[in-house]
Amino acid sequence: MNDTKVSLAPYRSASLSGTADVKLNGTSVWNTTKVNLVINKGKTLTINLDNQATSNHFQGQPIYGVLESMKDPTGNEMLNAQQQAVQRTEK
Repeated sequence: MNDTKVSLAPYRSASLSGTADVKLNGTSVWNTTKVNLVINKGKTLTINLDNQATSNHFQGQPIYGVLESMKDPTGNEMLNAQQQAVQRTEK
């Protein structure tokens, strides 16, 4: 949802649920599909789409990605600032 605030738990992790429009080759195929996103340690992203809503296209398998940047509403990078805070607490 547009007004939902997201904060990263310690060690830059978060889990989000919502809906998304899924496109294949630039064409919307499935609209308002249930989706779960998991950010792990500010490095990886796992996308789980509703298997039934996508006609088993992904065969129940998640989509994986690498997270390079995550910005707050004012445009400030969230991952670097939080990584520095975690490093300070680990010392």
